Amino acid sequence: MSFTRQQTVTDLSSGEDRLGRRTRVRKGDHALKMREKRAEWAKQEKVSAFFSREEHAAFSDALFRRGRVDPAAVPAYTTITTTIPTKRSGFIAVCPDAERAAALAKALRGPGVNGFSYALVRLDQISGRAQPAGRPVDTDITSFREILTKLEAVEAGGGADADRAARALAVMREATVHQSLIRFFVRHADAGDLGDVLHAVGAHRRLVNDVDTIAGRAGFRPAA
Repeated sequence: MSFTRQQTVTDLSSGEDRLGRRTRVRKGDHALKMREKRAEWAKQEKVSAFFSREEHAAFSDALFRRGRVDPAAVPAYTTITTTIPTKRSGFIAVCPDAERAAALAKALRGPGVNGFSYALVRLDQISGRAQPAGRPVDTDITSFREILTKLEAVEAGGGADADRAARALAVMREATVHQSLIRFFVRHADAGDLGDVLHAVGAHRRLVNDVDTIAGRAGFRPAA
């Protein structure tokens, strides 16, 4: 014959207390881990670059396609698609170290991407990039991208003007974003040739004049 001891109220309440205690501990551990994660995300946000959702999608796609012909774009694609949570509505955040930030910024400035946005400024800050030498020249983003497209076509076409177009692109691809404009820097030694190339591809007269001024030329040129 076997005997079983009937559970008392104390036994039952003790069991419930142990269960409740384990539940509270688990909830407390989870809450602590979430607080730690949020603190880490907040810390990362302070050293992050932010893209609008539209920019992030466009630049990611451009870097993916660029990676098929340029191996240097592959790590840049990995960097831009390695995102962190952010409280900024409508934005995507990335938190690269200095080396990856520099590589991503270089790839964004490259052909086939033309990823000039406010995120570029932050990437330059993270990487510690120095301001290029020369005097600043500002233009709007639409005109700037149109000029890049025309110069790329001249460079791809070969011939006598291809080298000049390549040198002009090298100067202009060092650009950054300043307020709502694109800003690139022109040295006196480069300004004369750059002004000629910009005039030849039909850049706005005011932009050509700004570059000509750095070269020491006076007055506006006639329309190309």
